[in-house]
Amino acid sequence: MNEKRNWQYLAFYSAVAFAITAICLNVNPQTGIAAKSTLLEATGKLAWIEEYRYGTRFGLTGISERFSYPSKSSGMGAVRNALNHADDRTVSVRYEYKTHGPRYSNDRYHNVWELTVGDRVVRTYAESAAAWESDNRFAPWLGAAMGICGLILGYTAWRTRRKSQRRITLWSPPSGLEPNNRVRGIFSERDFMLTIRNVVLTIAASLLLRLSVDLEPAWWAAWLAPLPLLWLAYSNTRRHAQLWVALAVLSATAVCIPYYRLVMPLPAALAAWLGQSLLWWFAVTATRRIVLSHPRSAWTALAYPSLWVGIDTLMAALLPDGNWASLAYSQAEVLALLQTVSLVGVPGLLFLLCLPASVAALLCWRWRELQDRAAVLALTVALLLAALGYGHGRLQQPASASTMRVGLASIDDAIGSSAAPADSGPIRDGYDALIAQLATSGARLVVLPEKIAVLKPDVATEWQAHFGEIAARHGIWLEVGIGIDDGRAPRNYAWLYDPAGRRVENFEKHYLAPPERAAGYAAGDAWSVHSIEGAAVGLSVCKDMHFAAFGRAYGKLDAQVMLVPAWDFAYVDGWMGSRMTLVRGVENGYAVVRVAREGLLTVSDAYGRVLAQTRSAALPGSSLLAELPVQARLDTLYTRIGDVLGWLSAVVAAAWFAASSRRPVVGPGEAAHLDHS
Repeated sequence: MNEKRNWQYLAFYSAVAFAITAICLNVNPQTGIAAKSTLLEATGKLAWIEEYRYGTRFGLTGISERFSYPSKSSGMGAVRNALNHADDRTVSVRYEYKTHGPRYSNDRYHNVWELTVGDRVVRTYAESAAAWESDNRFAPWLGAAMGICGLILGYTAWRTRRKSQRRITLWSPPSGLEPNNRVRGIFSERDFMLTIRNVVLTIAASLLLRLSVDLEPAWWAAWLAPLPLLWLAYSNTRRHAQLWVALAVLSATAVCIPYYRLVMPLPAALAAWLGQSLLWWFAVTATRRIVLSHPRSAWTALAYPSLWVGIDTLMAALLPDGNWASLAYSQAEVLALLQTVSLVGVPGLLFLLCLPASVAALLCWRWRELQDRAAVLALTVALLLAALGYGHGRLQQPASASTMRVGLASIDDAIGSSAAPADSGPIRDGYDALIAQLATSGARLVVLPEKIAVLKPDVATEWQAHFGEIAARHGIWLEVGIGIDDGRAPRNYAWLYDPAGRRVENFEKHYLAPPERAAGYAAGDAWSVHSIEGAAVGLSVCKDMHFAAFGRAYGKLDAQVMLVPAWDFAYVDGWMGSRMTLVRGVENGYAVVRVAREGLLTVSDAYGRVLAQTRSAALPGSSLLAELPVQARLDTLYTRIGDVLGWLSAVVAAAWFAASSRRPVVGPGEAAHLDHS
């Protein structure tokens, strides 16, 4: 392939990349979302159900229409679980009048946008529409990735053409040579193919990583994302590896910038994005150093999971936001694997998650030269099978026959410290109405969200008496999240009332969110466990349960249930916040009741099964009633040993990296020309 054809091919692919960019950047986020006013309704018993690649199909008795809940609407685990356990309960759906179906069949299906099983709202229209919009917003990031690749290819084409022209100008070939043989290609066919391969791997890595680090991640993408990243790193020189990996991680983690901007100022948001990108870049490039310093050992496949587990453990211990949104939390709905955290916590689950892709990348790069590859493959398969087997067996344990009916209530509207009674009155009245409704339905415990109001101390005294009277009137246990601003250091409390109306606990939040830290909130340091209906119930507030050490402390106190009032950020991190909290329950063997403003109301058991869930709403608010199994706390190995695996991985990874810096970096084949650093 001569130079002229090289730069022409590159220019063509550059134009294609820019065309895809233009198409992606013009995708409307509302595309495909049916208007709520156009939806139809149907009700009946479940007649049949089948799972397929893109969602769940089902039918209702006495209704000719066929329904499909698409995976693009997210929440597939909750939908499938609810339908599979619908039994004789009534199923209600709101669906789109348009139909679709496979070309090979005459069957037509209506997309379902809202689903209710019995008295439980499984999926709301707002949740489904938000998931579609989030998925559609993926297109601009694809466009950005293609635009970057177009620039790279365009620049390479321009440089190749310039070099070709310079060579032709400076050198005249002997007469008699064929025109096509006048100049030997500077940009060889092999270089061209390597560039194309690197572009493809960079795009694949960016797309998969974007799906993995999103605030409602695709669990399957987290298993695949490291593969193209590591392959890029292994098969390029140090400088090129650093460049390609940086492009992939920067474009992927940019999906988090809008969220960071929501919770912190722009400079801090950009710093958080760059910091997240730097961690990924370091993990991959450090793995490259270790692997290429031991070029024939298949055991270096353990370097990548060890590095990430070490980094994750250090983040959890040292950063004010801990290991928030760790890649391990992407597996929160893969229940069989999730049980691993009851043994070795998030570090163990993260190690399992990173290992297969690390092994696959090493084998893709140099299958023939690796020693002990069969042993490493066998170890990987054995670990995965052991984890799945343990998880499956643990999930077969019978549920407790003893239950407690709990009620959750949330109103998204905020009450600030300077709010007038005319503004705050309707919101407090709304909570009173929701509490009365839940108590009438048999709730023995009602939980309200974090900071339903931020009050001055004198106003807080009146509110304290008011909710005491409400608890006594209905004869229930009542938890209320309240903020108190005395003008010096605001505080974030969870009040607990007994059925006599006495405030028996006044728990103060330990770990503060970024806006609270900026506002100078004080942090608490006390623990609270109280007996409610015969169960040991612990108190926490929102971000507290993002920290494994905090959750483990309640495990040591033998809490059976954790109450978690929360306030998420504009629904954006509702899934992540609820699932991080759910993981604490699996780690330490207790149930979790979490109620959020601008997020999700969830009830989960000690195995991480979501028993009930709904979305919060503005006035008149939303509520949820659930039967919570009450049993003795499940004794877990993690409660006893904590993050031993995480710290061990940190030590091993640090020692491995230090040792690799004293060895030459040399590899066969494509890596034969690699540098020594």
